[in-house]
Amino acid sequence: GQWPVLLGTLSAGFAVGILSRLVMGGESTAFQVVRGWTGIIAMLLLITETVVQFLVIPTLSDPPGPAVMKVWEGVVIAFTAAYFGTRA
Repeated sequence: GQWPVLLGTLSAGFAVGILSRLVMGGESTAFQVVRGWTGIIAMLLLITETVVQFLVIPTLSDPPGPAVMKVWEGVVIAFTAAYFGTRA
């Protein structure tokens, strides 16, 4: 199934966010820039996910397979989890 992979990307993304905070220091300018860009990228990925799921995929005659969607969803989850990891 896809749940172990998605839970793995969730955990890895969150851990990367926490580790970046520990390594860079939560108050450093570089960390705040990384956190800001991670949040922007996560928002853009979530908006893109919504558009793709509701507007693009229904119009395709040959929709992407489960393997492609698993990778895409893993990337979206990892970036979103990384952002929340930096906030923890």
